[in-house]
Amino acid sequence: MTVSVVERTASGRARRLLVLLPGFGDEPGVFTQHLSTLDPDGRWQVVVVRPPLETLDGPAWFRVEEDGPVAADITASVSHLTATCDEALARLDLDPAHLVVAGYSQGGALALAAATDPSSTLRPAALAVLASYLPHRGDDQDPALLAGRPVLVAHGVDDEVVDPLLGRSAARALERAGAEVTWAEVDGGHELRPHLVERLRGWLDGLPAPEVP
Repeated sequence: MTVSVVERTASGRARRLLVLLPGFGDEPGVFTQHLSTLDPDGRWQVVVVRPPLETLDGPAWFRVEEDGPVAADITASVSHLTATCDEALARLDLDPAHLVVAGYSQGGALALAAATDPSSTLRPAALAVLASYLPHRGDDQDPALLAGRPVLVAHGVDDEVVDPLLGRSAARALERAGAEVTWAEVDGGHELRPHLVERLRGWLDGLPAPEVP
């Protein structure tokens, strides 16, 4: 049986929710193996969402064809992510001000697609995208929806799958739209390794704590 969500309970009462999105072909373990580094004190309720679309190469958030990402796949995955976040927030008695979404590779692209989709109700307090890019969907995207919100865009300088220029381009587009962007280049290629994980941890540690509901 395929597990669609892996959840790690916070130490004590959950006051913040961190939703992690693996990349194309990745299982939740790509993130869960790093939780002792990412959140050693258990301050976050962590939910790792498995990409819902099955492909020959493993789970995916969307397929990519000659013309780019399949829009219907992105729409379906945005709805899936939104429902998952809404359920977790309601169960934990938290509101979106306590939600941070972080995605790696295609998971980061899906996180950006969701957060910039005018038709989506998903509005996390902050967003992190690792080794990723901003999927181009024309009128379906409004980067200004992230205005005033902290956004981390981190990329390996030797990324051989997603060109670092795509990460930098996403960072600049979001910054122009008013987001509080942190751009970081780290050593390494297209892997969720310690350099990216530690950069994400440092950024999470620096986020202002929301008021306890």
